[in-house]
Parts: sequence; C-alpha cells; structure tokens
Amino acid sequence: MQLGTENPAMAEKYHNKSLAEQNSLDLAWGILMEDRFANLRSFLFVSEEELLRFRQLIVNVVLATDIFDKGKPG
Repeated sequence: MQLGTENPAMAEKYHNKSLAEQNSLDLAWGILMEDRFANLRSFLFVSEEELLRFRQLIVNVVLATDIFDKGKPG
C-alpha cells in the first residue's frame, strides 16, 4: 500500500497489484535481457517458447510471495 501511495505511476502501471514484486520482476528480467547475458540465455533457452515459459514460471513464483494479495487462497 505504501509503495503505491509514494509512487502513483508504479501503482497505475501494475494496477495496484503486487507492486514491489512486479517491479522486481521487471528489473530482473530487463537485466537478463541485456546483451551481456546473451550467452547465458543461449544455454538456458533453446527456443522463444522456452524463454516465455520460463518467464511465466518466474512471474508465478514471485507473485505467489505477495503476502498482501487477498486474491490468493489462504
């Protein structure tokens, strides 16, 4: 809640849902996509499909850590 209050643009970007988690995901994914990690990506993912599946898995795992998300089963 506090992060959304202090940063309304971030709250809007992430639709007031798991702001810290989604921001962390965006930052980390941006770093992984940098040119300097191209070699690592070539070992991790053999196809675009694998890359997208990995991203979805990471998003699901990280968002599951949001203890304030009332939409998750409890």
